[in-house]
Amino acid sequence: MAQYRNIIISRTDKIGDFVVSIPSYATMKAMYPQARIIALVSKNNHIIARNVDCIDHCVNIDDYADKDQLLAAIRALEPDVFVALVSNNEISALAKKSGAPIRIGPYSKMMSFFHYNRGVRQRRSRSIKSEAEYNLDLVRSLDPARFDEVGIQASRIHYSEDDAALVDSWLKKQGAGSRPFILINPFTGGSGSNINDEHYAQVIATLLDPRTAQDAGINTADHAFDVIIMGMEQNAQSMEQMVAGLDEQARSRVYLFINSASLMVAAAMVDRCTFFIGPSTGITQIAGNYRKACICFYSTRISNSHTRWALYGDRDEHPVTLRLEDLHPETKKLITMTPEIKQQIVAPAMSALKSLLS
Repeated sequence: MAQYRNIIISRTDKIGDFVVSIPSYATMKAMYPQARIIALVSKNNHIIARNVDCIDHCVNIDDYADKDQLLAAIRALEPDVFVALVSNNEISALAKKSGAPIRIGPYSKMMSFFHYNRGVRQRRSRSIKSEAEYNLDLVRSLDPARFDEVGIQASRIHYSEDDAALVDSWLKKQGAGSRPFILINPFTGGSGSNINDEHYAQVIATLLDPRTAQDAGINTADHAFDVIIMGMEQNAQSMEQMVAGLDEQARSRVYLFINSASLMVAAAMVDRCTFFIGPSTGITQIAGNYRKACICFYSTRISNSHTRWALYGDRDEHPVTLRLEDLHPETKKLITMTPEIKQQIVAPAMSALKSLLS
C-alpha cells in the first residue's frame, strides 16, 4: 500500500455541499490513518470542517488576500495527493500548482484535463447518483482495492459544550426541554425547493391537532410533544406568521428559536430533536449527519432531486418530492398544499413520535 503524508481534499462551496462530503474525508482517513487529511474549504463551511474528527487541518481560502498567498500556503503543506471533490478553473489550477504528484478531480471543464493527472469522468449534471457518491468515487480512484477494504466511513459533526449549554438553557427556560419535539427549519438560501410559510402553518396546525395524535395512537393528555421553529433574526416575522393562526392550546406548544449565535448552536438544537422538517439545505444535511428521522423537500428537477441530494447514510429520511410544475417559478416554493402532500409530511413525524412515546 502506498504511503502518503499529506492529502488535501477540496470542497469550497456551501455548507450542505460540504456536509455530504464528510464521508469522503472519513473514508480517506480510514484508508491512510497515518496521513494528515487537510480540508481546503471556504468561510461558509470552515466551522464544520474544524469540528469533524477525520480532518486534521483546515485551510480556509477566504483567509488569503490573493491567489499567490493561498498557493504559497498550499505548497508549504507539501501535499502528496490533491483531491478536488468539485472543480472549477481556479481549484483545478491550484491543484496543478500545489506540487502534489497525484491530482484527482472530475474531468469537466477543458482545463481540468490539463490540471488533473488522475481525473474521473462523472457527468454530474445527469444526477444519476447522490452527491456523496460522486465524491466517494473520486476518493476510490486513488486506490480502489484499499477503498473497498476499509469501506465507506462516516464522521459525526461535533459542537462545543458552550453550544450545547446555550441550547439546553434555552430549552429549560421555555419549559420545552423535558418533552420530545419536532424541529422545523423552514428557511433556505434559495437553492432548494420548499413549501411556503402558509403551508408550514397548516402543517404545524395539523401536527398539533389532537385528532392527528389520536389517529396516530398518541396520548396527548400530557402534551406529549412540542414543536420548535428555528430561524435567524431576519426570519422572525415569517416565524410569527406561521403560528399566528393557531388556537391558544396549540400555540402554547410551539416555540420560536432565534439563533443569533452560530451554525454549531443550530447543530446542537438539531441533535436534540425527535423529528426534523425542512428543505434541502445545510441544516438539513446536518440532521442527516446525526441520522435524524426527518422530512426533506426536493423537486422533480434532477439537479434538486432526492437522488442527487439524499441525506447520505440516513435510513430514516422521508423525502417529499414536489413537482416542478407545482412550484412558483421564482421562489421555488409550492403554490398549493394538497392533502396528499400534507399527509406525506405529517404521517412520518407522528410515526416517529409514537415509536418514542410508546
